[in-house]
Amino acid sequence: SKEWLKIDKSGKPIVTSYFFDNGPDYYVNGLSRFVKNNKIGFINRKGRPTIPAEYDWAGTFTYNFPITLVAKG
Repeated sequence: SKEWLKIDKSGKPIVTSYFFDNGPDYYVNGLSRFVKNNKIGFINRKGRPTIPAEYDWAGTFTYNFPITLVAKG
């Protein structure tokens, strides 16, 4: 299987993107899901992880709602 990476402008890998539907996760309200140690977190458009990868599953922050659904444990 492919590994989709988010990289910076120099080509340096930042995080492994969460695989969604048919490709890497997209940004919704400025955040995109990433995977680390088989857990899901969120990264912002500046390439900074903003929510640590500690969830088994996470939905997107849609419609500008300040909350989303996650699964842990």
